[in-house]
This record gives sequence, C-alpha cells and structure tokens, in this order.
Amino acid sequence: MILKNRKCSLTLLLAVAMLLGSGLLCARTRPDNLEIQKKLSGKIELKTFNQTFTHKFEFKILDGKIWSRSKTAGAEFPAWELLNGHGLPGKNKDDSPYADVAFIKEISADGDNLIAVDDKNIVYYTKTFNWKWNDHFSVIPFTRQLKLPADKRAFGIAHRGSYMKFYNDIDGNAHSIGAGVTTLYLLAANGHTIYFADPWLPPEFSHVVDTPCKGTFIAENMAVSGSTIFLINKAGEMYTRLYDYDTSGQNPVLAYSYQREKRQETSRGSVRSLPPEDWRKQPEIDGEITSSITIFQTGQGNSSFELRVEGKDATGKTGYYSKAIYGDSWTFARTGLPLTGKLVDQSKTSGLYASPKVEKFHGIAW
Repeated sequence: MILKNRKCSLTLLLAVAMLLGSGLLCARTRPDNLEIQKKLSGKIELKTFNQTFTHKFEFKILDGKIWSRSKTAGAEFPAWELLNGHGLPGKNKDDSPYADVAFIKEISADGDNLIAVDDKNIVYYTKTFNWKWNDHFSVIPFTRQLKLPADKRAFGIAHRGSYMKFYNDIDGNAHSIGAGVTTLYLLAANGHTIYFADPWLPPEFSHVVDTPCKGTFIAENMAVSGSTIFLINKAGEMYTRLYDYDTSGQNPVLAYSYQREKRQETSRGSVRSLPPEDWRKQPEIDGEITSSITIFQTGQGNSSFELRVEGKDATGKTGYYSKAIYGDSWTFARTGLPLTGKLVDQSKTSGLYASPKVEKFHGIAW
C-alpha cells in the first residue's frame, strides 16, 4: 500500500512537471516571440552597427531595442532576450530606462564593454558583468554627455581586460592589463583621422592617432578590439595597430622609456618601451571582398585576434575571409548571407591617399 502510494505520488509529480514544462514552453514559444526569434535568428559572424558580439554575448538591434543572448550558457542556440527586460539603457540591471532614451540606433561591444548610441547620438556605456549603465562616458563628475558626430565613417568600443590579460610593448615586454583599458575610437568623415576617447579622461574625442603612411591612408571602414585598430581602404589594402592612451606613452601614471631593451622580471619590468608599435600591413586577399570588416579577441596578448573580411569565393558564394592577426594567409568560410558592405575595387589606384600632413623644410641648421 505504501509502495502504491509512492508510485501514485511519483506519477503525480511527473505529470505536474510535464504540465509546468509545457506551460513554460508555450510561454517561450508564443507566436509573437516566435516571430521575433525568427527575425533575430542566425549566428553573428561579422560585426556591424546593428549587430555585434563579445566572447560571452551576442547583441542585435530590432526596432530600436537591444536584444542579447549568452554564448556561454551551454545551449547551442539560446533564445534572444530583451536586454534589461526592455532593451534600453537603464542605470541598473532591473531599473527602468533612462528618461531621455527611447530608441537605440547603433551598438558596439568588445571584452566586457557594450555601448549604445541613441537617435540623438548620445553614447550610453555599460559593463557586461553587471549591466550598470552610465549615460556619461567619462567617470569625471559634472561632465557633459559624449556624442558621436553624425558624419562619422565608423566607430567602435575596445576593451583590454581579463580576457586579454596582458599586452606586449614594442620590445616584447609583457605588461599586465590591471583594471582594464577602455577606448572608444572614431574614424572621422575624411577617412584619414582616428580620434579616441577614454572614460578616465574628459568626455571628448580630443586624442588622435593618424592612419598609416603618416596619416595619408584614407580608410573606408574601421573595426576595433582590445585596443587594436583594423582598417581597410577602397582598394582592399588593410592595416592593423595596437594603440591607446596607455600603450602610446600618454598616461602620466605609467613608466615609459625610449631605451629599447628586453627587460628582465625586476622592478624595471613595469617600464613600457616606446615608441608604440607601428601600423602592420596585412596580406592582400585573392578574392572579391567588401569594406565590411571585423576584429575580435581570441585569447591573451597581442597575437590573439582574428580578422574577418566579408566577400565571395571563386564560385560566387558569400561569406568571409579570416585569419589570425599575425597569420600569413586567408581562408574562406561560407555563410550564404547577403553582402552588407561596399564591394572594393582592388585594381583602384587613385583617391586612396590624402595630401601629406607633414611639411618639408630645406636649409641648414646648426
């Protein structure tokens, strides 16, 4: 009798669990949600202004709202969810959105960072480990909000943090990341000036890094990750460079030296060699490509980045070319997705470089 009752109890529990499970399933697959999941379906292979990813998350914009899903939750295709429950920046994870934000038009993510740009071009900034948003990019109090210019060519957030762990200076000396380095890069409308902002500085794009060839290289597009910049021009020429406020020798708190040497692990180990690394020309791609490019972190140090360039293979199939940042050759991966970038003309020779930004002086100095 006792055994029979136990069997009945177990059967009842299983029935309740199945009912609850089917109820949850119905809730997750209601018609409107199914339609949204269908619109958002597909793995993100290339970063754009309305879809991006980090080593932990994927993000997409739909109807002015941010949707996200985890890449580490264990499920192969986890469901997309409205970020913070409403898809808009709010001060804390469970808070209502900021009063002045109603529509997100662009996003960028890297490392533990996510930024959102609303329809007024205001930058909102959060860390993906706590989702505490800030409507001011700078930590300096009583500063104005940071805005992106409407005529920019490209922008992107980059974060050197616990995933990258360290970077190497020009002599190969490794320096730990510490608290992390966040940089927001902006490719100006002219294509040959890159501005950047750092949240520990005033909220403005007042710091500059020139494009290759002493600032004459005109970039069609820019992608960034882990303080590393990836550029492509109209002819498909590509360059990369690691450069931010800390690595370039501008941070007054850090120790730098122009004495070039491979330092031992002593008290001098924290001294960073200058100058910072120069632009690295990437090998050409033997195939049809567009200006849509992506760079993302794959592990620790300067060499742990993957580059991707949208294009077609020899048979006309769409996808992207990829390689490690220090690799010598590209491989193609098919996606079958429509091309999103502009096709580049690899035979183009004019309009690729701007006038020199330097002047030549002739004479005698003593």
